[in-house]
Amino acid sequence: MYFESFKHNFKIVTVNGSYEYRTSFSEITDQLSGSDFVRVHRSYFINYDQTRSIEYDKVIMSDGTEIPISKDKRKEMRRLFLKLGEDRS
Repeated sequence: MYFESFKHNFKIVTVNGSYEYRTSFSEITDQLSGSDFVRVHRSYFINYDQTRSIEYDKVIMSDGTEIPISKDKRKEMRRLFLKLGEDRS
């Protein structure tokens, strides 16, 4: 559902549980390129298909987790979510 970075570790949260591992941010970015994951904050990548809703400053994931949207990503995320929402229809 989403990736969360902290220090030099990443927490991967899936519908089946969460896992932690050590890797670089650039490696995660490269691996997620071209996928359904979008960066909404400097510490978070989310899978758009696992979102329930988007609010002004946060995304609500399908499990109810609230992920912050950074101030500099808000406009970009609204545009992206509108476009992706149209593509889902």
